[in-house]
Amino acid sequence: MENIRIGIAADILGVSVDKLRKLIKDGLLNEERTSGGHRVINTGELADFLNLNLSSSSNYLPKLSARNKFLGLVTNVKSDTVMSQVDLISGNKRIVSLMTTEAVRDLNLVKGTIAIASTKASAITVEVVENL
Repeated sequence: MENIRIGIAADILGVSVDKLRKLIKDGLLNEERTSGGHRVINTGELADFLNLNLSSSSNYLPKLSARNKFLGLVTNVKSDTVMSQVDLISGNKRIVSLMTTEAVRDLNLVKGTIAIASTKASAITVEVVENL
């Protein structure tokens, strides 16, 4: 796992840096300081925070709409000999990608990797919910 600056961590969470500082102050995330005094967060801890808060009814993550690219953090990789499932969290969105295990190895995708998920408009469906 690596350490990232809190601005990047805030982008991954889909929150402001001020909101991220509040999460740190409230003890929900830990920060470290670089030798230069910059605040950083461990990507493994950030992945754990995302997994915990997406699987609960947490109010820590924002409700948002985004377009075709999602900066996020890989939170899980499941691989067999041919195919892999890569889970990426961006804001309060969980994105699941199925790809070859060779691609996972080539990209060195592991829990804690910062990555961008891209979607193609033809692969998106919209469903109307009636009688709410």
